[in-house]
Amino acid sequence: MRAFSAVAVLGVAACASSAPSDGAAPTSTTRPAHTITVALNLEAAGTWEPGPEPSGCHGIGAYVDLGVGTPVDVTTGNEKLASVTVTRTKNWIASCALIATIDAVPAAESYTFNFGTYQGHDVPYETVSKNWNVVVTP
Repeated sequence: MRAFSAVAVLGVAACASSAPSDGAAPTSTTRPAHTITVALNLEAAGTWEPGPEPSGCHGIGAYVDLGVGTPVDVTTGNEKLASVTVTRTKNWIASCALIATIDAVPAAESYTFNFGTYQGHDVPYETVSKNWNVVVTP
């Protein structure tokens, strides 16, 4: 497996308190499922190139197997929460983003995002839930 070395979350969203109005501590915490957008951002020289789709990109060299159609799994511990594929890419001139949107992902203490055969990167719920967009960088 190949490892990712960095994680970033885009933007910040305000969170409402779920504590009861009478000041008592909640007896259970129920978090709803959410749609999560995750992007793998290839930035280093020799890791990506433009095309083949207009304004798109794909991996090259050690990342040649990354592009539209690459499987993306979301897990927590040993439990698979969802599976999708990369549906779009974006050529940012200085980097290449491979993007997947995962609908109805159950709440978990942390999420592991796996792109193809690359080792996943763990991201805590508190980080993901800021705006439900995550960027991982190898």
